[in-house]
Amino acid sequence: MSKNKGGLGRGLGALIPDLNENISDLQRGKKLETIQQIPVETIQANPWQPRQTFDEEALTDLADSIKQEGVLSPLLVVERDGETLLVSGERRLRAAKIAGLATVPAIVRSLDDSAMATIALVENIQRADLNPLEEARAYARLMEKSGQSAAQVATAVGKSRAHVANMVRLLDLPAPVLDLLAEQKISAGHARALLGIPEEGDLVALAQEAAQLGYSVRQVEDLARRLKDDSEPVSQPAPKKAKTAPGKDLYPAVSRQMSDFLQTKVQIQKKGRVGELKIEFYSEEDLTRILDLLQQDIH
Repeated sequence: MSKNKGGLGRGLGALIPDLNENISDLQRGKKLETIQQIPVETIQANPWQPRQTFDEEALTDLADSIKQEGVLSPLLVVERDGETLLVSGERRLRAAKIAGLATVPAIVRSLDDSAMATIALVENIQRADLNPLEEARAYARLMEKSGQSAAQVATAVGKSRAHVANMVRLLDLPAPVLDLLAEQKISAGHARALLGIPEEGDLVALAQEAAQLGYSVRQVEDLARRLKDDSEPVSQPAPKKAKTAPGKDLYPAVSRQMSDFLQTKVQIQKKGRVGELKIEFYSEEDLTRILDLLQQDIH
């Protein structure tokens, strides 16, 4: 599934009032801010940097390019209490150090912690540089420190509310499963399917088995469902249970259960002999996620 390669997010302009306008003006050649040459050794790492791992080979390639062309895009930094903190451009900074540069071009801005965290997160998401665990932790940390809701963070980074909420839920998984997620031996889709398995031992065992045998997300969902239902052993197909239509009084409860499961708003209404099931989605990506949960393919 393709990642969102759009702008900085509809809510980022609210967090940093004139950032989008200045970026656009800089792209059109207007020099609104002075680009300074700052010693690389004085620039401190961004405390909000969500990415924990860096591809050393890619950094070496970037360093070779910098030796030839220099740093073409300035870093973004803030100055606080006599220190220079990096906001965005850590790959360029690391590569510049490898290349042996004494200084790098940078724009100095005045930003609060929330803005620093959001910019760093957006930059990495748009470059597809984060593994699922790094992305989930970044969302959770931003929500905790800034007091923003999942919906507000989603708007700021250009993702759906359901995507952010679902990623944060992955942090409830046991440590061995989070390790598999960080190493990208299982995907976020595999990890979501594991949520709700009652026995931690079963959950970890299934995650490890999925990583070793290369199970698809659909296979993990099927096996996880059997464990959740506590029916037949995992190796045996579970018999389908007959379902009766809920009565009118149960519609609100069923709506809540489906909303929790699908992580979006679900409404059930019935007028006369005709009923309506309404499931909201907020993007094509969100619709695909819901269809995956419902085990429906688009033909």
